[in-house]
Amino acid sequence: MREAAKRLGYRPNAIARGLKTGRSGLIAMILPADVDRSAQELVFELLVGLSSALSKKGFRFLLHAADSANDVIKAYQDLYRGAGVDGFIVIEPQRSDPRICFLLEGNIPHIVHGKDPAQVHPFVDVDNYQLAYRLTEALVMAGHKRIAFLNGLETRSFAEARAAGYRDALAAANISPRSHFHSFGAQTPDRGHAALRQLMQADQAPTAVIAGNTMIARGIYNAAAELGLSIPGDLSVLAHDDDLSRYPAAGFTPALGGSRSPLANAWQRLADALAGHFSEDDRAAQNYLLEVTYHLDSGSIAGPRDDQA
Repeated sequence: MREAAKRLGYRPNAIARGLKTGRSGLIAMILPADVDRSAQELVFELLVGLSSALSKKGFRFLLHAADSANDVIKAYQDLYRGAGVDGFIVIEPQRSDPRICFLLEGNIPHIVHGKDPAQVHPFVDVDNYQLAYRLTEALVMAGHKRIAFLNGLETRSFAEARAAGYRDALAAANISPRSHFHSFGAQTPDRGHAALRQLMQADQAPTAVIAGNTMIARGIYNAAAELGLSIPGDLSVLAHDDDLSRYPAAGFTPALGGSRSPLANAWQRLADALAGHFSEDDRAAQNYLLEVTYHLDSGSIAGPRDDQA
């Protein structure tokens, strides 16, 4: 019977199933009011990817935008208690995130795209510490000592982990960190553009830059061109690539190197993990670290010039 249903593309009626199980099959995600502008760029990809992945598991997806930071917890309460939402997907977690705390205390099914280091919760993530360490280490091994890092928002836990990886990689090479070489902020082209122009005004300008994502890298490339800087002749650039449709690493000249973990890989894992809350299959509910690949021999990295050493 199951094979026949599969061939015919049959899916259980959500209302009928809800009457039997007491669940609505509705999964919600609430966008925080202070969502990073780079995350706003991802909303369409996120909607399509998550909706498709959840649909394959028999769920429906609801996106809700909170009016302000103070309304976020109330929004969770209203959707769970009043709108019949079965569970939640949380994005852009912070340390001691009150959203995660509320969901844990209420024993409400949820999965976090990212990891709050102060709480034990279900998550799908990449190893952000290792990611930043590897990119910094690659530039050090190429001979760079003046390495800048344009990180994400300081309040985000992924940016905290990446900052630690960057610092530790410098320390392992006995390179003293320069405070103005590491900055937090929105992961957008405008940020990358403005930050590089400011960095290059210093007497001891960086010879290499790590970008938190390819949107920042696009701004770096544009600013470098305006300043007459050659990549990688004057400046090496590495970035983390989420495989964003509007900012593909393959669209950079020279080819952009760094780390890569497509966000599309996260969607199905998030759906699988959340489905584990309603399944007897414990494996589905396990935390998951996504694979990260590294491309560190690209055209965007070279050793510093002799006069830059």
